[in-house]
Amino acid sequence: MTIELGFGLISLVDESREDNLSSRIMALRRQLAMELGFILPKIRITDNLRLTRNQYAVRLRGAMVGRGELIPGRFLAMPVQPDAPELEGIATTEPAFGLPAWWVDDETRQQAELFGYTVVDALSVLITHLSEIIKHHAPQLLSLQDVQELLDHQKKASPATVNDLIPDRLTLPELQEVLRNLLRERISIRDLSTILETLGRN
Repeated sequence: MTIELGFGLISLVDESREDNLSSRIMALRRQLAMELGFILPKIRITDNLRLTRNQYAVRLRGAMVGRGELIPGRFLAMPVQPDAPELEGIATTEPAFGLPAWWVDDETRQQAELFGYTVVDALSVLITHLSEIIKHHAPQLLSLQDVQELLDHQKKASPATVNDLIPDRLTLPELQEVLRNLLRERISIRDLSTILETLGRN
């Protein structure tokens, strides 16, 4: 998986800043590994001069799976209530969930918070979008090698659970497809022991 940045977003990767895109991605990978139940592949960050200045794109194995536009230095304000008053800013659509939103400056940010808006910085917008993309494409990210490593770890804790099922009753690719189907339903595969025991009873 790769994140491509337009020229105007390169500052998000600035290593001199404590809060930067690389550190946020590391934290996101740890969080999603706990939620989904497997270790995610590394995510590359690169620039792409074909994007407009403030655009970003997310690619999975070369295919674009998401894109959006940020305004560094501004904040994205999203109304919680449908009757929230409009703000002075740049109207847009929040990329992860398709919600109406406004890019606002710091002064308007305070007003938005008083009006009950959810307000986040540009980097958080990108990370939230990336998180949703990963969750949506988690089945494609779960490789055979990932499944083997999960089984190897499970064997150390409960060898009988694995040996009674794999490979005599279920092959590795078949187990991979079962786990992928669970991820498609947004069900974590973290509790592999229970999943294997359930499969063993069927």
